[in-house]
Amino acid sequence: MLFRKAFSITLITQSLTFILGILNTILIVRAIGPQGRGTYSILLTTVSILSVLSSGGVIWSNTYWVGKEKGSLRYILSNALYQAIFALFILLFLTFISPKSILGMVFEGIPGGLIYFSVIIVFFELGILHLNSIFLGLQDFREYNFLSIGRLILFTLFNLLFLYGLRMNVEGVVYSWMISVALTSGVGLVALMKRYHIQNIKADLSQFLKSLKIGSRALLANILGQLLLRSDLFLINWYLGLKEVGYYSVGVALAELVLKVPGIAGDVLFPKVASNDSFQSVVLMTKITRLMGIPLILSSLILILCGKFILSIAFGREFVPAYNPMVWIVFGILALSYHVVLANYFAGRGYPAITVWSPGLTLFINIGLNLFLIPKYGISGAAMSTCFAYIFLTGAKLIAFQRTTNVTYQDLLIPNRQDLAEMRGLLSSRKMGKGEFKKTSAKDSGGIL
Repeated sequence: MLFRKAFSITLITQSLTFILGILNTILIVRAIGPQGRGTYSILLTTVSILSVLSSGGVIWSNTYWVGKEKGSLRYILSNALYQAIFALFILLFLTFISPKSILGMVFEGIPGGLIYFSVIIVFFELGILHLNSIFLGLQDFREYNFLSIGRLILFTLFNLLFLYGLRMNVEGVVYSWMISVALTSGVGLVALMKRYHIQNIKADLSQFLKSLKIGSRALLANILGQLLLRSDLFLINWYLGLKEVGYYSVGVALAELVLKVPGIAGDVLFPKVASNDSFQSVVLMTKITRLMGIPLILSSLILILCGKFILSIAFGREFVPAYNPMVWIVFGILALSYHVVLANYFAGRGYPAITVWSPGLTLFINIGLNLFLIPKYGISGAAMSTCFAYIFLTGAKLIAFQRTTNVTYQDLLIPNRQDLAEMRGLLSSRKMGKGEFKKTSAKDSGGIL
């Protein structure tokens, strides 16, 4: 599938996901308030980290191996199922035997029942991560996008039921979450087996060990990345409490809307890099980074200029304190947007050392800055620290990419005449009549774009 077509399909789906995601966030925040939002954010972050950790990094090697060897699909799926079941039992066991003092340190102020439900959610989230990685490796963007939008539709509907129908608090969000991921993972599994004619399950230890070999590097890189992105939530809860976490998480969620376009491009880029030669990958990579600068800057300006208004209208005036940290995060997100695409490029090249040491060093710097700035400046201090960390991380990846490929920073970041001509041509084609537009075939696009 051509990059442009794959990107367009994903963009349409993610646009719908974006709209539903905003609606869903508003429904949740208005129903549970800052304290509830803080609780949900801590649980969401914990589940995300545990899901990645439980995968052993295999979710990234799934995409790599399925892209390289289509015949390994059956064994990769079988291994994923057994791994998810094993992870569930291990996490439940560890949760039950963990001292309350340790759980209390991580989940300060959060009821124990919600922690146990979150562990069960990890099982289904891990299943969805495996399915997403397999569909991505197959470049089956229809099913990949179905999982994304399907789970969000279910989550929204169940939130309406539990939060507004049954008048529940954060417990209702957790129940909605658990049911929606369970249904989505079940439907996704059936769809994969039916679509690719997988009739029975058979694990393959050698395939699993191959996946772990690549996946271990991916695991370390992504765990460090997750901690870099979200460790500040735990530190804010420790210093300031769940209510401040609620304000901060809303500001971060609003700022991270800017990441949508580079996130989509990165998802589509990863399997392309894994299955294509180095030269094609670099050409595709640099075209993406050159073209995404203008929409990133425009969307960031909109958030900075209209942020207080958006927060007041969408979430209520009580969430206006989220504005100041949001502005700091937006500046960091501008840099991180390039890191998202660069990270997927390096992932497609087999996770070289830069994918591990750069987030590790940045995490160390970020925690140190947070420990100094949060007590002094509150949630704005956490945002300042995160902004600096994102800029540092992206700078490290840019330097590594330039030295690896010998691509100049101008070719990487500044649109050229050909890019602008293609953008004008694309805009012109959108204005054609429906019949006229259909005449433009894949062969006319003249390459991978």
